[in-house]
Amino acid sequence: MLYVISRSDVLFPPSIAPAVMEKLTKAGVDATYVEIDTDYGHLAANADAQKWAPALTAFLQRLAR
Repeated sequence: MLYVISRSDVLFPPSIAPAVMEKLTKAGVDATYVEIDTDYGHLAANADAQKWAPALTAFLQRLAR
């Protein structure tokens, strides 16, 4: 799982990431966490897609192996 959060997201702030990652790990989920530096908050996935595109590319390449 690729878990991406924006530094400025107030709906899902980066402060929740450690707990989420811990729960995913305990559940046996192979998860990668990425935090992007953007001012677009919750809309960053679209508005600043180029900032997390390298992480997505690497994640997909890893799955293809």
